[in-house]
Amino acid sequence: MSANEVKNAELPLFQKEETKDEENSPSPCCLKFKAVSGIVLALGTGVLFATATTLVTTAEVHGIPAFQILFIAYISLLLFSLFMCLLKRENIFTIGGKNIAILFSMGFFRWLAITFQYYAFKFLPVGDATAVLRGIAPVLTALAALVFLNEPWSWAEIFITVVNIGGVVLVAGPVFIFGEEEGSYLLEDVDDIVIYEGIGFALSVGCAISFSCSYILARSLQDNFSVSCRLIYDSTIGTILSFVLLYVSQKGDVTWSMTSEMAISLVAYSLIENIALYAFYKSFKLEAAATVSMLLNIEVFTSYIYQASVFDMEPTPLEITGAVIIVFSSAVVFAIKWKRHSEENEKETLLRQFKQNHNDTRFGSLDTTGETEN
Repeated sequence: MSANEVKNAELPLFQKEETKDEENSPSPCCLKFKAVSGIVLALGTGVLFATATTLVTTAEVHGIPAFQILFIAYISLLLFSLFMCLLKRENIFTIGGKNIAILFSMGFFRWLAITFQYYAFKFLPVGDATAVLRGIAPVLTALAALVFLNEPWSWAEIFITVVNIGGVVLVAGPVFIFGEEEGSYLLEDVDDIVIYEGIGFALSVGCAISFSCSYILARSLQDNFSVSCRLIYDSTIGTILSFVLLYVSQKGDVTWSMTSEMAISLVAYSLIENIALYAFYKSFKLEAAATVSMLLNIEVFTSYIYQASVFDMEPTPLEITGAVIIVFSSAVVFAIKWKRHSEENEKETLLRQFKQNHNDTRFGSLDTTGETEN
């Protein structure tokens, strides 16, 4: 076979692939946005979680137990994820026993964290519990990711995390730093306030540890596990445990009848929670665990906005300062990641161009050889 025949045999296929790549190749701007989409999803998750928490708080004021709300949210999430899996024709059972164990463990730790958080708010002011949770979780997640996932944690990221946690503390205004305010505890007739506080802080630490475990497990899964698959296992364990805990913790019969207004609120909560969890698991597929965990602190800032607008609670100068710090540190992380991913995309583009030039040179030499033989 002559060189021209070799070229004619190889070139059409090669040209077809290159044409397809060129047609499907996104623009540089799209590549940069795709690179930081994990950060955008993490920030969006924090905002949605704060919105859902506000709806839960409003519902609890009307007498609906928190675990009844969680059960409704989990069962709707299970139905939604099952519909998505059926629509995509995904097989969720032939993924191996180890991966199933990881998925169930991930869902269990997330449910356990929510449970700890719910009870921590009964033993501590919301600011104290939030400060402990959002202060410990990013650090634990970063250290665990470094040890178990080999994800690096640069000095710049460490500094930004510390600054972000400082903003959380200012917004939360924990009693153990800024002093106790009148009426800050739910129960004023506690015999031993030290034991009461100790239980609350232990629950908050347990909440942070549980969230960190769920983050690491979510990040450890392979990319080929779809978000719908993750949601099915998460919602299955959450539905079962929420239903059991609802009837165990509830004194008396559980009432399922409610006003149309509360029904609409619960539907809205479930919808927002479903979207938030989808973005939550998607962000862990795209970004490092430590980064996502830190960016979720935007939930504190969003909750502060709802506190001022929905519940008519006037913000203090410290809360405003803390909110600015949280937003600023999140913006810095976004800028750092944008620059880092832009550099990586530029290297990939240069490598692609080099391969293209190499192939062009190869076919050019085949042309020359063919003409010489002819």
